[in-house]
Amino acid sequence: MGKKKAKKGGSKKAGKKGGKKKGSGKKKSSKGSGKKDKQVTEHEEPEPPKPPAYVYLAVRSATFHSMESFSCNFDEVFRTDTMLSDIQRLIAQRYDHTISDVSIFRGEVRGNELVRDDEELELESSLSDIGLEGVPKKEVETHETPTSTLYYDYMPPYLDCALINFIS
Repeated sequence: MGKKKAKKGGSKKAGKKGGKKKGSGKKKSSKGSGKKDKQVTEHEEPEPPKPPAYVYLAVRSATFHSMESFSCNFDEVFRTDTMLSDIQRLIAQRYDHTISDVSIFRGEVRGNELVRDDEELELESSLSDIGLEGVPKKEVETHETPTSTLYYDYMPPYLDCALINFIS
């Protein structure tokens, strides 16, 4: 009796249950995923790619936002698919990479005071993700002043300096 159980359970025939395996070629083609689907997609017109959009952006230090001559405040034309992390790298380059923890945010200047928006922008976001709408490059080149402003803040270098820590 022991041999019969072993043969029955271990037999190749016992493992098969008649019919076709799932995913066989004939079943797939009978579901309509064959040439008919390809013919439909061949006749559809693909949407033409959208031309890139641009925005003329002012990037200002939160501390020195009102100083036009401050070398780390800059105006530049960016594509709307530019990531905020790329702008963060540009800011760090202007400080010769001596700053850290650069945060980027939106805000509003009232008088000489910068009123910061509540939330810091995610560096993984693009300019279009944060709501900046762009225009064709020829149109943005006609702007004399930036159409939007982003502000940044950072940790200054030399935090272990006794003089700086004494003053603050």
